[in-house]
Amino acid sequence: GLGLVGWSFQFADMCSERLLAQIRRALNGKMKHNEVERICSTGLLTQVLSEHARLGRPDPRITTRASLLEQGVPLRAAPKIKPKRQCGTFIQFKQGCDKARKEAGDETYSRAGYMR
Repeated sequence: GLGLVGWSFQFADMCSERLLAQIRRALNGKMKHNEVERICSTGLLTQVLSEHARLGRPDPRITTRASLLEQGVPLRAAPKIKPKRQCGTFIQFKQGCDKARKEAGDETYSRAGYMR
């Protein structure tokens, strides 16, 4: 494929060398083990992405909620429900004592209630 062309000819053109390096980097250095169609499509997408970034546009591979809202996409989010954490045994004991004290009619946190 394209890797064979790169090995067969001596490229003196820096632009061609840079293009082959971009394609090789996009394929993680595995140009020998890919089909020609994949190499060519990856090369084209790499060129389009680099031109897109050169013009100062945002990365099209990342979609943020803010960009979707700018485009007018109607988004709904489910309410976040925090799961109740189970408290420790001492806290449960303390809450039980406070509940019993309230049912007995005592003041929960007054000095007079504790000094009896």
